[in-house]
Order: sequence, then C-alpha cells, then structure tokens
Amino acid sequence: MIVETVSVRDARAMPADRLWIQGVYREYLDDLNPGTGLFPKLREVGHREPDLIAHWFGDPNTFPLVILRGSE
Repeated sequence: MIVETVSVRDARAMPADRLWIQGVYREYLDDLNPGTGLFPKLREVGHREPDLIAHWFGDPNTFPLVILRGSE
C-alpha cells in the first residue's frame, strides 16, 4: 500500500498559487459535471474571468486553497 502525503495551502499567500489558479480555472469549469452541484459560470456579458478571480482573492469570506501532493 502506497501512502501519499498531501497538504492544503491558502492560495492568497502565494503569488505562484494565484497564477496557477488563474491559469487552470477555465479548464476546471469545463471539466465539472453539470449534475455535481452549484458552480460559478462565466457569462458572455458581465464579470470577466480575471475580475471574478481577483474578487475571490480580495474577499475575506472566500478561502481559495491549493491541495499539494508530497513536497510540491
């Protein structure tokens, strides 16, 4: 049996984590199954993706987290 170690890190504290989230967010939305729950959807008109992500990082009531495998 192989045991994997994981950790969770607050993405607001690490600029590299913020950039990573910005880079994969569109792919993440595309991979979600519509029947799995409520998820943000980008509209053609209104908030742009960078605005939405900037709001998350600036809102004290959100918790953007990155899950890390091993010592990554």
